[in-house]
Amino acid sequence: MGRDDRDARPARRRRLVPPRGEASATPGRHRLIATRRRPAPLADLRPFCARVRAGLWSAPVRVIGGAMSRLLPVLPFLLLPALAACQTAAPQSPAGRPSVQIEETEEWRSAATVADAALLDGLPAAWTQALTETRRRYRRAVAVEGALLEPDSGLSRAAPTPGPYRCRAVRIGARVATARPWSTTRSGFCYVGIEGDQLSLTSEIPGLRFGGYLWDDRETRRLVFLGAATAARARTAGAYGEDTAADRIGIFERIGDYRFRLVLPAREGEARLAVVELLAAPNPE
Repeated sequence: MGRDDRDARPARRRRLVPPRGEASATPGRHRLIATRRRPAPLADLRPFCARVRAGLWSAPVRVIGGAMSRLLPVLPFLLLPALAACQTAAPQSPAGRPSVQIEETEEWRSAATVADAALLDGLPAAWTQALTETRRRYRRAVAVEGALLEPDSGLSRAAPTPGPYRCRAVRIGARVATARPWSTTRSGFCYVGIEGDQLSLTSEIPGLRFGGYLWDDRETRRLVFLGAATAARARTAGAYGEDTAADRIGIFERIGDYRFRLVLPAREGEARLAVVELLAAPNPE
């Protein structure tokens, strides 16, 4: 056979060998078996994308044979899908479910009248004004009382131990120009009781008799007092809310060891505040 006859022969076909573990459908013959693969997640493409960006244009292209030279014109089109995948933005995590927060109303606010709640909210300003008016003439007397009249002297654990207390009241501030901004009462006795899961407070101070209950205030370290004044000839005080003129609201705080105070803002009368001091006592005299 001459050289021309050998050049005219068709090129020899390559034998396609199936992967290991896959048997040929026809004995003695092999065919290419295509398997469908799941697309790689975006995180798996990142190393490939880095290699493409680093060496796509900088690495030299070696042309091996005529087949590679024929692929060069279409090589950019073959790489476009890969480059597009590299530019795909990272998937965003799904937004969380919207949460609804319901603010619970303080129990004492649900029980108090609107006027009394506003009176208690305005207590800091009334307290400052009352101290300013009192110090003009009774600066030394205010200093002697110490923590009793200081607005920020309240301590934690405001709940008192049930039992009797020796108490007195100091009135400060002047709602009218002719009133004295300072006055004190005689000593008397108060009693802290417990009814169910709530503390009660009763005052037998001469000229300042009242009774009511102490409510938790989660926003501060204090307790809130809701009660009513005791009528002159009555043995006990009425219920809060029965007579708005007799209703009393205030804050109850601990200011020392076995020492407490009840601050009652006034909506009428001469003084702006009545500050009741309570000291633990073994038994009433």
